[in-house]
Amino acid sequence: MDAKSACAISILASGSAANCAVVRLTGSRKYLLIDAGLSPRATRTRMIELGLDPAAIGAVLFTHFDRDHIHRGWIRELAARPIPVLVRAGLEARARAAEIPGRLLRTVARTSRLGNIATLRAWETPHDWDGSTAWRIDTPSGSIGFATDLGHVTDEVIEGFRGVDVLAIEANYDQEMQVRSSRPEYLKERIMGGKGHLSNEQSIRAIAAISRDKVPSTVLLLHLSQECNCPELLTQQVRAELPTMHRRVRVVARNTTCGPIAIGTAESVSCSLLEESPFEVGDSPLFPPAPNTNPLAEPLTPSSCLIES
Repeated sequence: MDAKSACAISILASGSAANCAVVRLTGSRKYLLIDAGLSPRATRTRMIELGLDPAAIGAVLFTHFDRDHIHRGWIRELAARPIPVLVRAGLEARARAAEIPGRLLRTVARTSRLGNIATLRAWETPHDWDGSTAWRIDTPSGSIGFATDLGHVTDEVIEGFRGVDVLAIEANYDQEMQVRSSRPEYLKERIMGGKGHLSNEQSIRAIAAISRDKVPSTVLLLHLSQECNCPELLTQQVRAELPTMHRRVRVVARNTTCGPIAIGTAESVSCSLLEESPFEVGDSPLFPPAPNTNPLAEPLTPSSCLIES
């Protein structure tokens, strides 16, 4: 299978302001968007910068519906450009409360198939009152484990992520920086109390446990706190505590893009710093085909994106 048809993941945004990733599905011209925390306009711009065609977004998969994971512009975008929205069982009411059109919702069972191009597995993870979602995506060319916004890593997620080729997991805060920060105590408790976010140490322990039988070819550390984490500090911790695999770990700092990272290959990871600027807001046009891409790459429709238990 050539690189152009293999599964690949790109990070468009990660952090407290916005979160969005893109998965190219094996043997398909379609892309699966994981969360939509950027505006549609910013999503399009960053995809084009990475050589991806935003007109080929075939479905949007959500971990949960905090505001850094769904930009309001996508509500208008989805109303005008109907593509399937995938959520785990139990998040349907929260999706409707976020104004996701009900006709677009597709509930993903514990193990479900996305047509004949991918198998999806979903686990609820502890985060605030309605939880988040850990996703595993298996394709003919390899697999991805993706989890952010989880207060602690359950045994279920560790077992479910074992054997993945690419692991994308949050490392939100440094414990000492969090404790010493000027944040109010209730916020510190929310973040560190087991239903908020993972510390660097918790993330590193989870990586070690998940890698017990097979070490992922790439590990992406996501959702770093701007105030209570530091990419350089996290990199040092990874080198010290994961000495045999630290070269496979990439810290995705705030305001960077990363990828595309081919799944199941040794393709190198490219992470690019973006200029500091607020994320796009306001009305966004429908996506035209990107320059020099296939204009026939139509998005999946609800009828052609069947989720089978």
